[in-house]
Amino acid sequence: MKWSMLIVLVILLTSVSGCLSDDSGSTTSNNGCLDVGAPSPPEPTANYFSGSSDTATEFVYIEQNIFEIAATHEGSSNFIVWLVDINGNEIDLLFNEIGSYEGSHYIPVTQGIYAFNVDAGGAWSLTIEQPRPITSYNAPEPVAFSGDTAFDPVHLECGLTGISLAHSGDSNFIVWLYDANGRTIDLLANEIGDYEGSSYINIPREGVYLIDVTAGGAWAIAIVN
Repeated sequence: MKWSMLIVLVILLTSVSGCLSDDSGSTTSNNGCLDVGAPSPPEPTANYFSGSSDTATEFVYIEQNIFEIAATHEGSSNFIVWLVDINGNEIDLLFNEIGSYEGSHYIPVTQGIYAFNVDAGGAWSLTIEQPRPITSYNAPEPVAFSGDTAFDPVHLECGLTGISLAHSGDSNFIVWLYDANGRTIDLLANEIGDYEGSSYINIPREGVYLIDVTAGGAWAIAIVN
């Protein structure tokens, strides 16, 4: 593995204004930017499912428009997980792997009742959490991970933010940025194979944001806000 791909060059950035207006009555911070904050209701208990063969899970009530799902699979066969609505319609393909797997994702949805169709030939588990995000990472120093990851929530100021990314591997590297309410902010990366790059992202409102990574190998991120 070429760890040089994981050395992220942090660019010195200067925060600038240029935030989107909003007529929703949101709280305005001292710098004039809207503060989206984080969802306030109590965090519900996590749901856990496991098995060793094809399974239709019990239904789960998703209280807000994004949730986190972590999955594991043991074996050499297919591991496929669909998100299913209350009418039995397949809404989203959450995992589509072959062999052993461990990873997590943020899934934006419409608030409602859902279940999971699992196709597996070995032992598997799903953990569904509905976190009320708080900031646990907000620093320009690169941090490294491996595989699919629902990255720790970050607090971002309104204005330009610099995000540097690196990936080492021969499969997909896809990075989405969501706000704490499940709204899509930007597609930060959509690459195949080794990658190293940085970009400016215009953050419309101050608040907590979620980063979802699909990666087949080691990857790193650095944020300057």
